[in-house]
Amino acid sequence: MAPRGDNKDGLFDVYMTHQHPRRIKMIGALLRYKKGTQDGHKDTIFQRTNKISIRAVSGVLPIHADGETISTAGKQMEAVCMPGALRVIG
Repeated sequence: MAPRGDNKDGLFDVYMTHQHPRRIKMIGALLRYKKGTQDGHKDTIFQRTNKISIRAVSGVLPIHADGETISTAGKQMEAVCMPGALRVIG
């Protein structure tokens, strides 16, 4: 959920929320993401980039894209934005 997202700018909108030791705080963060209201929250960081790499600190890194599971046993992933590579109709 990226409220500032623009499918024509060639950039990923990346939101990261600091993990909180209290579960209730993390549940609140998840609800903000679901509603698209995480933007500007004090525990949330926002960045734009055309490339992102993520590595599991320990264990595996389940990866989901557009509601589909694309990996359940990976250790790292890299995504690169390729402007114009996908034609969007609508």
